Amino acid sequence: MAKDEVKEKDYTVYPDKEETPFQTRFADWMLSEAVGVEPSTLKTKLEAFRMGVKLGTSLRIEYQQSDDNQEARAAAAAEREGKAEEKAKATKAAKATKKAAKPAAEEEEPEEEAEEEAPKPAKKAAKKAAAKKAAKKAAKPAAEEADDDEDEDF
Repeated sequence: MAKDEVKEKDYTVYPDKEETPFQTRFADWMLSEAVGVEPSTLKTKLEAFRMGVKLGTSLRIEYQQSDDNQEARAAAAAEREGKAEEKAKATKAAKATKKAAKPAAEEEEPEEEAEEEAPKPAKKAAKKAAAKKAAKKAAKPAAEEADDDEDEDF
């Protein structure tokens, strides 16, 4: 797609989407006495729809800032946080149960593995030293050749 092309957005999918908790609360609030609209007093469905759009666009920010919405959001956040804590506790309990279920023999194996792993840094150091030594050896003949070339010029 070229930079100049603008992809058309498909708005026809929105009527089929489920209502969000915010949308449900907002609609309930608009139908409450706080707003004072009575849809049954409107003559046609189109008139009711247009009133809904007018109120929705005019009052959305007001509702978002309302105590009703702020309390609902805080309650939802607390519920999510509670669920996250429960999940963390369950995970921790599962790990503890799994650890307790390991036979004693299996618990000793990690110590042995740790002992086997300990020499690895020493091996790495030895490899580094060997590589350094090899690099010096390779550099030495090159340096001697350079010295020889200098002698020939005189």
